[in-house]
Amino acid sequence: MISKKKNKWCVGVLAVFSFCSFGLSKQAIAESYPAAFDPRQMGTVTPVKQQVGNFCWAYAAVTATEQNYVNKTGIQADLSGDYYARLLEENGYSGADMVFERAMGWQGPVLEKDFSSDGPGSHSKEELEKVPAAVHVQGFTTLPALTNFQTNTADEITNRINKIKSAIYNHGNVTSSRNGLQSYRTDHDSQNVLVQNAVDYPDHVVTIVGWDDSFSKNKFTYKPARDGAFIAKNTWGTNWGQKGYYYISYEDAYLRNQELYFVNSVESPDNYKAKYGEGVINGGRRIETKSSKTFGHVFDAPKEAEKIDAISIRTAVENVPYEIYVNPNGVPTKGLEGFTKVAVGTKADIGAATIKLEQSIPITSKEKFSVVIKLTKPSNLDKMPIPAELGAIGREIFRGHSLDENNNWKKESDTNYLFNVYTNSNEPVNLGRIKDVFPAPNFAAEIAKQLGKSIHDSLTQEEADKIKSIVLSGYHNQEVDNAQGIEYLSNLEYLQFQDGKLSTLDLSKNKKLNWLEVSGSLITTLDLKNNPELRWIDATGSKLTSIDITNCTKLESLQLGTNKLKTIDLSRNPKLSFLSIYRNQLESIDVSKNPELNHLYLGLNELAAIDVTKNPKLYYLRVDSNSKIAKIDLSNNPSLLELGAGKTSVRNIDTSKLPNLKYLELVGNQLKEIDITKNPKLENLYISKNQLTAINLKNNPAIRFLSIGENQLKALDLSVNLQLISLDVRNNQLSVLDLSKNLKLKEGTYQTDNNPGIKVTPPKV
Repeated sequence: MISKKKNKWCVGVLAVFSFCSFGLSKQAIAESYPAAFDPRQMGTVTPVKQQVGNFCWAYAAVTATEQNYVNKTGIQADLSGDYYARLLEENGYSGADMVFERAMGWQGPVLEKDFSSDGPGSHSKEELEKVPAAVHVQGFTTLPALTNFQTNTADEITNRINKIKSAIYNHGNVTSSRNGLQSYRTDHDSQNVLVQNAVDYPDHVVTIVGWDDSFSKNKFTYKPARDGAFIAKNTWGTNWGQKGYYYISYEDAYLRNQELYFVNSVESPDNYKAKYGEGVINGGRRIETKSSKTFGHVFDAPKEAEKIDAISIRTAVENVPYEIYVNPNGVPTKGLEGFTKVAVGTKADIGAATIKLEQSIPITSKEKFSVVIKLTKPSNLDKMPIPAELGAIGREIFRGHSLDENNNWKKESDTNYLFNVYTNSNEPVNLGRIKDVFPAPNFAAEIAKQLGKSIHDSLTQEEADKIKSIVLSGYHNQEVDNAQGIEYLSNLEYLQFQDGKLSTLDLSKNKKLNWLEVSGSLITTLDLKNNPELRWIDATGSKLTSIDITNCTKLESLQLGTNKLKTIDLSRNPKLSFLSIYRNQLESIDVSKNPELNHLYLGLNELAAIDVTKNPKLYYLRVDSNSKIAKIDLSNNPSLLELGAGKTSVRNIDTSKLPNLKYLELVGNQLKEIDITKNPKLENLYISKNQLTAINLKNNPAIRFLSIGENQLKALDLSVNLQLISLDVRNNQLSVLDLSKNLKLKEGTYQTDNNPGIKVTPPKV
């Protein structure tokens, strides 16, 4: 049992809405996840918190926020849990959801170093609300409790596990409320709360940050049915548990009978200039409707020119169709007259999300502008609840409007709907002359060409925002040696600086980039932490000694051949399917977190080992000229078509689990034997410079190219290999070679030199 030490206990509830779950996200069910995911091993964790007072929920919430931010940006932010403890101390027994609601309104979070407290009442609410946020929370999600948690089937539990894994993998965090004492082991390293014990009131909140499928069920005091556990980060300091962490069984009942929350978007505090709207619940919790509901707010227009770039929406049930409309020049009059539809979609999850507009909407009015949201009730519901602030005590401003069945607008007297409008400056920003902004002549010329200008003309930020693609290649006398100015191309999606003299490249401001080619450059370092949309990278033939792709979670293709890399971290690239890092200086590589990998080229490195047992989709594998590799386990690669492992230390290789293999290269490996009888589709076989004394090719009728020279063969039966068009058996000990049935072999396509006294029966004409 855990001793009741000072500052360790808290009472918290994570419950805002009590609505039922209406199905699990198809994406969460369909995604495949690695067997283990531990941010402690990736260096993407923030310090364990030491809570003060009964405010675990505040500390767990900022821990979740930190984890999302470091996962997405690589930047660690030590946020203050005590700030929210003071801000919400009137709601002493609160929950992480209350923190996320405040954060959506940009009330915090604040940095630990920027906030000091002398305990309860040391700051007025007004003072606290004025402290600038260190980061901006732009969304959070609720995973509703399962209504039938006491009788969940194994499949239902698995689906719940996958939902939690999806949140952790994609967003870094899940907050879980539970009973702090229930069923811990005496060493405080694991917990499994049984269904019959989960009726106890939850009094603690922790943050789940990872998992381990192999964590033994025998390590729990109350043994669950299956192995596997989530990694939880506590708020009781590093002297508790495993330096502040412990394991929660996949079957823990509190994971199912309580709502779970996670932060889905955290951005830098300069992401928008201003925020309009209400993201905080202070009064009532919801409005119910039996059909669709159209509602909106009227806002005072800004004094300076601004444009609407994003709008957050809030839903209380899953799979809600939405439409967003903007009137930048006035208030609602009749229906949607004067409004423009700016976004449409279906919000799959419960909670808040920020919808970024495809095109900015300038606010043209000097007095008022309006934003309207239409939510449509999902067909499986009788009523749809809508989060709102109703009759809040002390609240004087109510902006809510709703559209009635007669298409008339009604101004609400006591309602604020929970959505925010985010804006940026719309003042024209003159960046200077194009030739000065982009010193590289070819770069400047390309910008001017796309904008229909001269390089001597001035450039505004609005014009720079129009540039989405840059293609400049040394092959066409368009090489670039200076990328200065690229920081202004915030909407850049496609970039090609090929075969130039470019030695440095800062892409930290090009967050929409999805295609990058800098092959043949002089670049030594690529820091791509701020480029989460990247799907394709080619830096072949450059001078790279380091590359950071840890935040490129959408990356599918990575080509880094002929560089100087000694190491690379691929642990955060689950969608990677094409990987080519030949001719580098790699001493080790881990591809176990890349289940989609199908093409892997690692030839000409310094690898001592390669493990591809977690890559079942692999169809191309080349590890040739890695002299230290002595073993390759191919037991879980049934799709493999091409294998190259020549000039390694592999002396034995098992290809019996490769029924589709078509290409096999094992030149210069000192093999004494090889069994390819289970590879009936083999077409290309290159196994020269070994020590083979015999080989059975009777189960390989598809072979077309056979190179088996410089071995010790004394006999070779090619009677079933009728597709042969090229044969090399030089430097063996063959005395007889019958090619009479190999009719596709022609003179000059078979070589038999240096087989003393050999008698060759040529193909029949």
